[in-house]
Amino acid sequence: MLIGPGCLGLVTELVEMETLASLGIAFLLFSLGTEFSLTELQRAKRVAVFGGLTSMFGVSVLTGTLARATGLVKSLPTAIALGLALSLSSTAIVLQCLPKQDSLPTETADGEITIDDPKARKVVLALLVIQDIMIGLILALLPTLNGTPSEFTKEFMSAFLRLGIFVVLSLIVAEYVLPYALDRLDKSQSQEIFTLGIVGTCLIISYVSERLGLAIELGAFVAGIMMSESKYRDRVEHSVDSIRDVFTSIFFVTIGMMIHFSYFYANFLRMFALLVIIFAVKGFVMTATCYLFGDLPFRASLASGLAISQAGEFTFVVASTGQSLQLFSTSETRMINGATALSMLLTPFLITYMRRFGRSIATAK
Repeated sequence: MLIGPGCLGLVTELVEMETLASLGIAFLLFSLGTEFSLTELQRAKRVAVFGGLTSMFGVSVLTGTLARATGLVKSLPTAIALGLALSLSSTAIVLQCLPKQDSLPTETADGEITIDDPKARKVVLALLVIQDIMIGLILALLPTLNGTPSEFTKEFMSAFLRLGIFVVLSLIVAEYVLPYALDRLDKSQSQEIFTLGIVGTCLIISYVSERLGLAIELGAFVAGIMMSESKYRDRVEHSVDSIRDVFTSIFFVTIGMMIHFSYFYANFLRMFALLVIIFAVKGFVMTATCYLFGDLPFRASLASGLAISQAGEFTFVVASTGQSLQLFSTSETRMINGATALSMLLTPFLITYMRRFGRSIATAK
């Protein structure tokens, strides 16, 4: 925040930083993909597909409606775009706050599972996964919001077709090309060559995704899932850890530089109102989703729902794209960026509080 154009102005051009930040999120999603295999995704398909899509629809409708009713946005297309942007949670923040599987005690003293339980963690990851997958469709649909219903339908079908083509190509590569390529990299007996090969594969698949009109981050996530089915899964994940951490750090620095202190001071009430809408709507919808579709106890559903009740890194992407398409004004974009950054900043404290709250209830019993 201090070095950005909104404060000291030491850095005024964010284009290069945003490019590096997008690579950070791509590597983070690649890492998530290696952890969340196709087998696990199939087991969690009820919460991922039905719960994920239902929750995104509910959040989009409720946040867009409330934002327009409170005067935060003026037009219906802007409200729809805002709802779509806020339906996306932060994979980057949540993954940093949740422990690795089996690394912490997963039950309270009364036997109730907590947010650290593997089952609760898989529910959270499944919901985050479907949101990350849907970013490609959301970005493809944004240009049609100012158009006619027929244009919207045509673009939706086109985006869905491109997504299908990408998935089919990925399955073919994962089945017939990737095992041979990984074996060749392993036979080099060089960790540096293996790491370069993994990074190159991730970038190539991400490039194909972008060329098909989908998001780079979607391609990186699919590349991770492809790697997760191989016998080199653990080695692949270890190989990109340091690279992921560096670029993810750049991403968070870029977020800070997007916040303008002067706008923050002059429009604090508008930003705070949007922040309340985000946490209230997403907290309710995500808790209900975890409880109804994830088969979690209420306490674990509440903790899991609040853990993913923030707006996410892709909200910045949607806001920036919406501004370029004149769906958002400069003032509205700064409001969205500010509220999103604040929600991400508060998330670690919220997760920590819910974890302690659950344990205190168990102790009281």
